[in-house]
Amino acid sequence: MIVDLDISKLKVLFIGAGEITARKLTNLCNVPNELRIVSESFSASAESSILTLVSTSDMRHNSIDELREFFRDRAALKFEAHAQRSIFILERCKIGELGDGEVLKSDLIFCCTNDKLINHDIATFALKHGKIVNNVSEMASSNMRNVATKRYRHFSLAVSSKVPVPALSKWICEMAGSKLLPELDEFVRVCSKVRTDIKLEGRRVRDGGWNLVMASKAFELIVADEENLAISEIRQCLL
Repeated sequence: MIVDLDISKLKVLFIGAGEITARKLTNLCNVPNELRIVSESFSASAESSILTLVSTSDMRHNSIDELREFFRDRAALKFEAHAQRSIFILERCKIGELGDGEVLKSDLIFCCTNDKLINHDIATFALKHGKIVNNVSEMASSNMRNVATKRYRHFSLAVSSKVPVPALSKWICEMAGSKLLPELDEFVRVCSKVRTDIKLEGRRVRDGGWNLVMASKAFELIVADEENLAISEIRQCLL
């Protein structure tokens, strides 16, 4: 089952700040409620991804300048800044000195160091305490894995391979996405609007209603730029 997590409500911990962390940060859909990154050092790509993510938040400009200074000053041990809806914490320390408390107070943990044993030990500990864990070294000590996604305005397409070949998953996702008609995004918007309107009217969608929508000419009407007719068709199917 593929689950879409709203990480804007989660405390997210990244252990390690190399190329993999950079890629995962780039693929985050939202800014976490709290983002903590602990690593002995930060790669240039990780620094770039962090700055890009922070720039999408409501963090003050002077805090972003302080973050850049943290990256320049290799002797600096910690950066912390509070935005209106998010907290950003970066720490330079030896991973072996990471306390259990850092893991316990996090909701979602990414084990991204280049040491498989460290990743395994942290992931196993986190799993025992009911955390959501992604261990980049092995799937056996993970209860979550990233999926390749292609995002549209009103929906996302996701592909997950059952074996660890993320590059192939991304290629399949892009290929599948290229086959979709661009009007599909608008169709999703219109269906959502009709569903919302029906709920506001205090009515309910009849059983099997969405199957009727998919078998109807509603999508063809969206392709023909006949939104009002499509809405009427969808309502007739749902009520």
